[in-house]
Amino acid sequence: MKKRITSAILVLCMLMSCIAVGAFTSNAAVVDSEEVAATTSSESVSASTDAQDSIQGSAVLHCFNWSYSTIEKNLQDIKDAGYTAVQTSPVQPSKDYSASYTDQSGQWWKLYQPTGIRIANSSESWLGSSTELKSLCDAAEEMGIKVVVDIVANHLAADNDSDGSNSMSSVNLSIDSQWRSSSSYWHINSIWADDSSRYNMTQGSIGMPDLNTGNSEIQ
Repeated sequence: MKKRITSAILVLCMLMSCIAVGAFTSNAAVVDSEEVAATTSSESVSASTDAQDSIQGSAVLHCFNWSYSTIEKNLQDIKDAGYTAVQTSPVQPSKDYSASYTDQSGQWWKLYQPTGIRIANSSESWLGSSTELKSLCDAAEEMGIKVVVDIVANHLAADNDSDGSNSMSSVNLSIDSQWRSSSSYWHINSIWADDSSRYNMTQGSIGMPDLNTGNSEIQ
């Protein structure tokens, strides 16, 4: 009889301890999640504020293929949406900009085949002029929004009739003449970029003539 009573008491104690542990765990989880939520909220506010002084930690809106004036007109909406920085498409002069068959929305990829290593003027890019870019930067700064500009620094535009290899014949004739004046500005070889080789990736062609980034003039 005593054994049965003792066994019953032990079982009861075990059940009570399970209930107590379960309740404690549940309550702890609620408290922890609330603390984490509060901490995360605080950190988010801090990060958002810091991003206005530094690009690090910014929420960046990639304004893909937007003109500078379009970005500037929408800065308030961009800020209201929680973004603290904007990124432009490549700011350099673009291939075939003045050609009759150029289509801004359909041929966005030509922005990634620049014809110079400089900021384009209004007659060389769909994005706008350097003056419009400066206007965007000034307006964005007043609103605490950073501006990141995309550049293409590894290659320039290929000639439409070339095979896209690393050769002077592949260098587009619309590229600024100073960069067409010397073969030392380019990687002249038969190498194609290859993910399995670091050398090939840095020295080879991706279908456009590769700039010799080891050359001091190019740098």
